Amino acid sequence: SLNIDSVIQTLSEDIQTLKTWLEHNHLILNLAKTNALLMTHQSFLYSLPSIIHLTINNFSIPFVRTVKVLGVLLDDTLNYTDHITSICAQVNSKTHLLRRNSYLFPISFRITLFKLFILSRFNYCSTLFFREANSRDKTRLEKCFSKSIRKMIGINLSALNYDQQTSALKSFSLVPLQINYFKCFIIFVHSLFRYKIKSELFYLFKPNQTRTRSSFVVPLFTSTLGKFSFVTISSKLLNLFIFNHINQSKKTFVTYLSNNIHKLHEKARHIWEIG
Repeated sequence: SLNIDSVIQTLSEDIQTLKTWLEHNHLILNLAKTNALLMTHQSFLYSLPSIIHLTINNFSIPFVRTVKVLGVLLDDTLNYTDHITSICAQVNSKTHLLRRNSYLFPISFRITLFKLFILSRFNYCSTLFFREANSRDKTRLEKCFSKSIRKMIGINLSALNYDQQTSALKSFSLVPLQINYFKCFIIFVHSLFRYKIKSELFYLFKPNQTRTRSSFVVPLFTSTLGKFSFVTISSKLLNLFIFNHINQSKKTFVTYLSNNIHKLHEKARHIWEIG
């Protein structure tokens, strides 16, 4: 195992290599806008020195607790609490603004506004953060979603059980938040294989060709974290039903998914839900 000084030294050398490559290609690394993020377990953070120096060309690069990458706030323990706080703040702000003017629009247009400006914020990169969020943050998301539904549509989800929520939202082509995130996850996995997106993530999956059917090897993990990793869950869902529809266009698959989402969620409950 490497100590922190060795890690910092290696990282400084890597940054210098990157800087040299950029200069060779007539590009500039803006050190004034460069930050460092050390991702580790919460308990390990307290054992680190209070000040860690990372320098390049005598310029000190500061360590930060969070950094925004393509609209997602990543923190040093990858628990996404800061990102979920940001989602709730943005949703509450947009809900308040739309609610003030909602009397001008019929309910059908209010639903359109909800999907465009509020639901889209819940959905953005949800495949990345939702399953990694702790129970407290998931509850915050649920409450924020219920609040926006109540103000925009007039349905008090907090007073309804799951079946009642499903029934109340169905006429507006909406589903409870948990089901919505499950749907986003499935669509992402389908798109990854339907369009053969050549990424590092794509190559983590191991096909298992047999005489009767194609399937994917489910990684063997002993830890809870490993059992619920993205690749493990996705491989199981691919084997369960996604791969049977892999040749369908995204539009056709989304239609199939929307028509069968509750049945598929129940079928995949033992795979999808932790605990």
